[in-house]
Amino acid sequence: MPLLLENRAATLSPLPLITTEEARMTRVSLSSSTWLRVRKGIYTNRGSYASAKPWIRYQVRVHAFARQHPDAILCLESAAVIHGIPLFGETRDIHVYSPDRKRARCTPQTASVRADSEMSSCTPASTFERWCA
Repeated sequence: MPLLLENRAATLSPLPLITTEEARMTRVSLSSSTWLRVRKGIYTNRGSYASAKPWIRYQVRVHAFARQHPDAILCLESAAVIHGIPLFGETRDIHVYSPDRKRARCTPQTASVRADSEMSSCTPASTFERWCA
């Protein structure tokens, strides 16, 4: 039986994530010696993150972004993470497709792709084709 994308989809972060709100409700102390801030308001265990493979760290960062922005349209390597396509190495940016943007934009760790760019059809298949080209 072939391994389909739907069977490999990574809907959960490979390392547990906790928000400041969840920590407050469960009375977990987010001390900097134990917890690492992945994104504003989202933390993971510092030791687990430090010992994780580079592609696992990227998956954690993508899932943290997705928790903050559940309506975001991820593309390129970021979409590959969610769809279970294997990655190698640690990508620097989280790639987000923005159909309403007139210009591409990069902020620390996030890259927005313009609507009229070559990424206007940002699907897992087109992402895979670009990697293999």
